[in-house]
Amino acid sequence: MKKIYIIALFLFIGSAFMSSCKKELNQQPDGALLDETAITDFQTLQAATIGCYNSIIDLNWYGRNYPTMLELRGSNMFIASANSNRLTAPYQYNFTVANADVASTWNTLYKAIARTNNVINKSAIVTDGTPEEKAQLIAEAKFVRALAYFDLTRVFGQPYTVNSGASLSVPIVLTPGITQPKRNTVAEVYAQVIKDLTEAKPNLPTDIVNKFRASRFAASALLARVYLYKGDAASNALAIAEATTVINAGYTMTTASSYAGTIFWANPGQNEEIFTAKISQFQDLGSDNYGQLYVSELGGYGDIRVNPAFRDSYADNDVRKTQVIKKDATTDDYITTKFYRQDNIPGLYSPKILRLSEMYFIRAEANVKLNTATGATPAEDLSSVRTMRGLPAYTGTPALADVLTEKNFEFAFEGHQWQDNFRNGIVTVRPQITGALNNNSSSNIAITDNKQLYPIPQREVDANPNIKPNNPGY
Repeated sequence: MKKIYIIALFLFIGSAFMSSCKKELNQQPDGALLDETAITDFQTLQAATIGCYNSIIDLNWYGRNYPTMLELRGSNMFIASANSNRLTAPYQYNFTVANADVASTWNTLYKAIARTNNVINKSAIVTDGTPEEKAQLIAEAKFVRALAYFDLTRVFGQPYTVNSGASLSVPIVLTPGITQPKRNTVAEVYAQVIKDLTEAKPNLPTDIVNKFRASRFAASALLARVYLYKGDAASNALAIAEATTVINAGYTMTTASSYAGTIFWANPGQNEEIFTAKISQFQDLGSDNYGQLYVSELGGYGDIRVNPAFRDSYADNDVRKTQVIKKDATTDDYITTKFYRQDNIPGLYSPKILRLSEMYFIRAEANVKLNTATGATPAEDLSSVRTMRGLPAYTGTPALADVLTEKNFEFAFEGHQWQDNFRNGIVTVRPQITGALNNNSSSNIAITDNKQLYPIPQREVDANPNIKPNNPGY
């Protein structure tokens, strides 16, 4: 797909995007409305809102690459020495300003922002539909916009805890016509994310059944994550409050017997899910399906495999070891089956972006940092997850390292480990694995190393002189 940059994004005509997404047409024929003139009534406003959700499942966002690139910067997985040459740069920490994966991340998320801005800004001209119906669609667009800006600042900006958010992040663009914006600070991006989610919450439904569109609890769950990443004492207290709201909302944890890759992970819409980006069988991308990078035995590339030492670190009776990790019949290496096969289609997977289990870990981490036990003790919150994964309750008083270890067991392969370490100032130890591509682990990538951040794409810098300076080292 042709690369689109900020200088052109907000003049973009929506039909161009759908030319490469024909499989989505059967299910959501109006899902790509970006043009300023496309929204004329409530029906087209609805269609444009669905287009915002379509952005999330793009191959370069949660459709595969964004969480996979994050995961590869951790230590849970490795890329085999014989591979298809996909996503090797994040694994080796050797991004350049010309890297296509970084450019695709930037372009895809700003394209999503353009879609959300279109819904929010053009809703005022819609005269049909009730005020409540329009308010919900605006709120859904703000939820997606908040997710996009949060995901952008997580990789293009320093953690909030560095200089209290004074470091440069990404440009905030909320209206069309701003073709050469400057970079905003991390603090400004966080403020915008929190503003969008806080404004969206009252106008979103309190529905815990529909996992595929934003609910009030999905907004609270994302807010809990954002506040935790922000990291100051006041934000940790807010993270606890938002996580507790979700924990008390009526979601239930998946039982140990149902956690398998062929049950929970292959079937989107389970009780534990808070927000899932649904990918239907009509959106099958074949070799580009999420799981095809992980699984060889189903005809996929099978590039990305589980670090055997990490697999061995699970307790033998942990279902996360026995039910979502297996030997690939073709490579004989360990692989994850979290992304194995949905609708009997190899590698098809609907990303479970927000889950109840994360809320327990958010509350536990924030309580550890505050030395409090609001809502529950950290040990009780860790136990709420452990006991549903075939393990005994947690005993003792967990430190931060214990919380992060338990969280990594739960969210392995989903892109959390590196970010959790990075924002907490912890070096991710990445030993070189036999049979793996060189991961440049000799220095284990210091927290202050310039390689921790993605570079602003060179084409963006060339098109927009106001966006300088680039991140240090690029």
